[in-house]
Amino acid sequence: DEFAQDDNRDTLSLKEGLAKSLARSTAIKSGKILKTNEATAIIDQLFACKEPYYGIDGRSTLQVLSIDELDAKF
Repeated sequence: DEFAQDDNRDTLSLKEGLAKSLARSTAIKSGKILKTNEATAIIDQLFACKEPYYGIDGRSTLQVLSIDELDAKF
């Protein structure tokens, strides 16, 4: 259903659209607490990707902070 209602389906191939819908539906929901080995596995899988810095929606997957930026946040 999500794939059928996707406005971007004209610009995506069928395989890309289905992959996008599957990724969204199987994503770990925000706020879920992971075990250390689960988090490590996800990070390993992320950096094994061709484009680890951006998600399927084009948003950043991580942010690099300098020591000064980190200091300013605390």
